[in-house]
Amino acid sequence: MPKIDFNPLTIRNLKPELCSVEYFEKGRNHGEGAFGLRISPKNKRTWFVMYQNEQGKVKRFSLGTYPEVSLKDARKAASDVMAKVHDGSDPMGDKEARRTAPRMTDLWTAYQGALSMKSKNKVSSTTYEEHRRWNTVISPAIGHMKVEDITPGIISNLLDKVARRAPVSANRLHTLLRIMFKAGLAKSWITIHPMQWLDKPGGSEPPRKRVLTDDEIHILWPCFDKVRPNSRDALKLGLLTAQRPGEILSMRWEEVDLDKAIWRQENTKNGSTNLVPLSPQVIKILVARKADNQTKTGWVTGGN
Repeated sequence: MPKIDFNPLTIRNLKPELCSVEYFEKGRNHGEGAFGLRISPKNKRTWFVMYQNEQGKVKRFSLGTYPEVSLKDARKAASDVMAKVHDGSDPMGDKEARRTAPRMTDLWTAYQGALSMKSKNKVSSTTYEEHRRWNTVISPAIGHMKVEDITPGIISNLLDKVARRAPVSANRLHTLLRIMFKAGLAKSWITIHPMQWLDKPGGSEPPRKRVLTDDEIHILWPCFDKVRPNSRDALKLGLLTAQRPGEILSMRWEEVDLDKAIWRQENTKNGSTNLVPLSPQVIKILVARKADNQTKTGWVTGGN
């Protein structure tokens, strides 16, 4: 552990050896840290400062490489590090924590874990849409970023980009991100929700009032018979029951009472039980599906 007087000429004249060698600056006062230069056999020269944290553990903090970082700048960087140490910080510990800080991919995993702990699962259509938004919008844009680095501005730019082409979809994205960041708060990855002041970019959504006319239904109905049986029946059931596509595709035989002509929906969006009366046309479709054994599992509209 040779100690030498550091000056530009001395630094330039140091030669690499067969093993890495660390040179320390002579004459440093107590509390200034051990300021040094490490020279590898391939002549890579790395500035560093060594200090003790509050627990008495010796830490080494790299300050950059010579000549990209000059002797003057390395000394200044070492002084900045030691000032933080004297204030009670652990710069190397902070650097290590920063390197391992959770990213948005970790937040998505944490959110999925939180969902798995709930007694009530989300409906399959909602789950599908959330995964689609993560895979196509969130992950490509900010999935690589650290959770603590996500600012309201970053989220706002992402939402605005989606809102320009699909305002309603941007609102759904806003909802998903808002819930995801709650998982980060729960794990203490962040202390402030980055979306607390962000409104939905698509604004308020007026209720949809569009309904098919009798003439449109007469035109559409025969077209259903031109698609595969599973799709045909799902489309017809959706039209006859006025239920969402996701609810139709989640329909299970144990929820259906053909004798009472009732479909008991347990897995609804709001968590309540919904009783859907089944018309004779619906019963006819369901009876045919059961007779033909078109589904191999408990799903009414699953399978082919």
